[in-house]
Amino acid sequence: MCEYGSPEAFSDLFNCLNPQELGHTLARLSVDWSDRLKARLPEEVDDVIALDGKALRHSFSDATDRPPLHLVHAFATGTKVVLAQAKVDGTSNEITALPALLDLLDIQGRTVTLDAMQTQRETARALTDTGGAYICALKGNQKTLYEDVKLFLDDPDQASPITVSNPDVDTGHGRIETRTASVCHDIDWLHEHDGPALAAIGSVTAQRETRGKQRSETRSFIMNKKLTPEHLLRQVRSHWAIENALHWVLDVTMNEDYLRNRTGPGPENFAVMRKLALNLARLVVDKRTPSIRGRLKKAGWNHNYALKLISLAGLLPENGEVQKR
Repeated sequence: MCEYGSPEAFSDLFNCLNPQELGHTLARLSVDWSDRLKARLPEEVDDVIALDGKALRHSFSDATDRPPLHLVHAFATGTKVVLAQAKVDGTSNEITALPALLDLLDIQGRTVTLDAMQTQRETARALTDTGGAYICALKGNQKTLYEDVKLFLDDPDQASPITVSNPDVDTGHGRIETRTASVCHDIDWLHEHDGPALAAIGSVTAQRETRGKQRSETRSFIMNKKLTPEHLLRQVRSHWAIENALHWVLDVTMNEDYLRNRTGPGPENFAVMRKLALNLARLVVDKRTPSIRGRLKKAGWNHNYALKLISLAGLLPENGEVQKR
């Protein structure tokens, strides 16, 4: 038998839990947490839902020929709350996991951003059918559509009206970055591509200057909503919060890539628990401990502080005391 409180005991416990049910719990709780945090945001902040995947590098098993666990996350970019996660089949890719992830979300009236790999007609149709707006990046996996959109927006002589945003300049870390967005709503000529509810196309150009060297990159997008170029630029930029405020934190603060949970549903269940802890650390108001790392350490050191975090989930009274029965 495993000793109470030992790593083996915790591993056995998490291998017994149903990862689907635990994932549904995360999705149910996160809706309320995101709404509570949204009330603290300035009105100009766009709280879009970003979808992207991440692999847990050391969750593989050579003995059973098991590949690393790969998860797709739904992340509220304004409130920084993880809304849901879905497992990617080891023999497939992120596209097949998106329907299961979308089933956990209420995207009515929300904007969802996707990277180029997830840009598929079926995904765009599912988002449109559920009342959501999408901004999908284009690259080589949609080669014909990507080339047509890029050629059209790059042509200075074409007759269709293209609106361009004012430059958005960002400085820091020894670099100067200038971003502009272009949008066109007159896209009847794209009907042959059969994009679900396709309403506009756009591009974002980023020019970066570092140590006297300049580099320029342009990315193309399709949308099912007629956005202004300024709106497109803000929401495209907000998508990268899933990398900076979620994936980076999971790797650097929570050391996720080096964790060695490998058996059964344990890796997936532990991943859900990390998202729950991360959401709670963001939900608490603690000006004395502003960093996520500090709040998680404080919860590990201080039993009352840990109970305070749990009470924010609605699982305990607000005073953090366990009710006697």
